[in-house]
Amino acid sequence: MLALLLALACQPPDPDAGGGPAGPSDGGATTPGDDGGATTPDTDGGASTAPTEEEGSTYVYEEEEEQGPLHDLDEVGASVVEALDAVMRVDPQTLTALYESMRVDGGDESCPYYYTDGDGDDYYGYQYWYDSCTSGGGTTFQGYGYSYVYAPYTSGGNRYYDQSYVQLYGSITDRLGEALEVSGYYYHYSYGAVGSADRSGYAYLVGDARWSDEDALGSWLGQDLSLDLTYSWSHDADVEVGTALSVDGGLSGLTGQMNAALLDSLYLYAADAGSPCEIEPAGTISVRDAEGEWYHVAFQGPAWAGAPVFGPDCDGCGLVTWRGQELGQVCPDFSVLTAWEGRPWD
Repeated sequence: MLALLLALACQPPDPDAGGGPAGPSDGGATTPGDDGGATTPDTDGGASTAPTEEEGSTYVYEEEEEQGPLHDLDEVGASVVEALDAVMRVDPQTLTALYESMRVDGGDESCPYYYTDGDGDDYYGYQYWYDSCTSGGGTTFQGYGYSYVYAPYTSGGNRYYDQSYVQLYGSITDRLGEALEVSGYYYHYSYGAVGSADRSGYAYLVGDARWSDEDALGSWLGQDLSLDLTYSWSHDADVEVGTALSVDGGLSGLTGQMNAALLDSLYLYAADAGSPCEIEPAGTISVRDAEGEWYHVAFQGPAWAGAPVFGPDCDGCGLVTWRGQELGQVCPDFSVLTAWEGRPWD
């Protein structure tokens, strides 16, 4: 029996019965990989190649060189003059008179349709139509219009002249195909003390107005201008030029180096009427180029009649800034702002 036990103990182990050297599946030693590198145990019994460190790329921010102004001072100055010329051409009375002529001459009893109040004559003092029609004379009305025109009248010791209002969103096209197209409203009046030749006035123009007739070619109605302007003025009959003019607002559709302008509290008081400055307004004129960049020009004339000013500031020039940077000065010709009598457009 002892001999049998010794014989069994001396037999080699069965590899299928376990107990042999540890392999990869049980966390044993690593084995060489296909490329000669070391492999590490894998949870599913296979071997995986150890990760190698990849060489990273460094992100470098290249700051773009800041672009300077696209326009020089001469171009800015010329654009300011163009804006002032346009401001002094957009006479609202040109539009209100034309509208009234086309409305009255082109319409008939059935076209366009007019709203009326209880009296049946007009709509609380306004001529208010809303229609899409063609009159017997061949004039076509589209949209709606709201207007009045007052004959000169006296009130409170003052005589009022050329008081008119037009609001039109649509068009009136005559029998020849010439169209007045308006999207906006326009108002103006002037007045003076009874028996006096002095005049003062007020006007605003808001919107777009176009007239296709060839007669409009020399008029602001023949130019693609969009307006939002307010005017007030006074004229002393003893002074040969406009005494004082104030303009606020903006316009676009200019055709020069700049396509739009803003006038912020622009006020000019004529030297012939007592201004301490020969010819320089107060306020700011800003012009915008096609890239959307604004150039601001600040002037330092008297801000109202009799306002004090620093003498050296009365040089007719304004400081130009762009993105907060001072570029220098421009000295536009402001004579267009005083070359009128009675009304700024006369």
